[in-house]
Amino acid sequence: GKLSNGKGGFMLGDGTLPNSDYNASSALTHFYIMNDQRLYKLFRLIYGLRVERFNQKLSSLKNLNETVDINSVVTDLLPSVNFAYAVTPKTNIRLSYSKTINRPEFRELAPFLFFDYQTTYTFEGTESLKRAIINNYDFRYELFPGKAQLISFSAFYKDFKNPIEIVSLPNTTNQTKYINTTSAKVYGAEAEFRILLSSLLGIKKENSFTGRFTLSANASYLKSSVKLADSLFGYSAAQLFKDRALLGQSPYILNGSIGYNDEKNGFSATISANRVGDRIYVAGTFNTADIYEKARTILDFQCAKTFLKDAIELKFTAKDILSQNISFYFDYDRSKSFTDKDRYFSKTITPKTFTLTATLKL
Repeated sequence: GKLSNGKGGFMLGDGTLPNSDYNASSALTHFYIMNDQRLYKLFRLIYGLRVERFNQKLSSLKNLNETVDINSVVTDLLPSVNFAYAVTPKTNIRLSYSKTINRPEFRELAPFLFFDYQTTYTFEGTESLKRAIINNYDFRYELFPGKAQLISFSAFYKDFKNPIEIVSLPNTTNQTKYINTTSAKVYGAEAEFRILLSSLLGIKKENSFTGRFTLSANASYLKSSVKLADSLFGYSAAQLFKDRALLGQSPYILNGSIGYNDEKNGFSATISANRVGDRIYVAGTFNTADIYEKARTILDFQCAKTFLKDAIELKFTAKDILSQNISFYFDYDRSKSFTDKDRYFSKTITPKTFTLTATLKL
């Protein structure tokens, strides 16, 4: 178009909606009391209570004629109990319970749409969003072979009330909303070990070469399920979806590392790997499929060498060596894993990162 001076140009208009911002604040007041006591030398009981008073305020326009003013004050009593029984000097059995909470963020409450440029999806807040309440139950068996070594097995159960999730809005295109589902349950088992290579090989010699290597790993297997309200967005729970996992909950988590530490020569190195199973990023509703984040393996390496009595340290770090894509996909066949029937939602290339640093201690 032409400007008033007759020259060509562009005219820009402000397309900002009235409800595209908000004013918000929060204040947390808390105190904690705890007691740690031993009973008959073999038993240990650690228990406490945390009291939190949380005040959250948010003011925003919902539309041209309606405002949203949130000023909520909630006081929570959060107890925790940890009971330990020393079966032998190197073996423990632990039972624990704790109550925790997950509060909504400001943007999850604010009643406006914000655009995510990476996924091309819009996200809408819900002003009536409640905090999630979680009851955690754990059983753990621990064995200590010696010299900072550990072998443990545990089972756990978590009960959620009003978990906060992101769901696709029915009959819309690329639009999601934060909601409270009614409840959720997560349970599973975990195995963990941290052991010296010398102990694994049965070598008892002090300061042996194999004693410089530490092998560590933990593996978790998890199951979760979600319960919706009887109706949502005008549809019944049965219409919205069948059985699915809790948003963001993976069916398994794997971690492992091999470390080498030579204190005499000031050299150390660690290679570690991590893998998290496919997990829901946006929950599908009615005629939309769940969007899953695809599992990927992350491999990292780090080594360091000190000089002049630890006055100088050189450190080399290599992160995400495998450089696997961060991928999201539509789970059309509801198999909870990527198959030929599914379609990719987005892919992000992750670069390898190499860093060399030098530190001087004066």
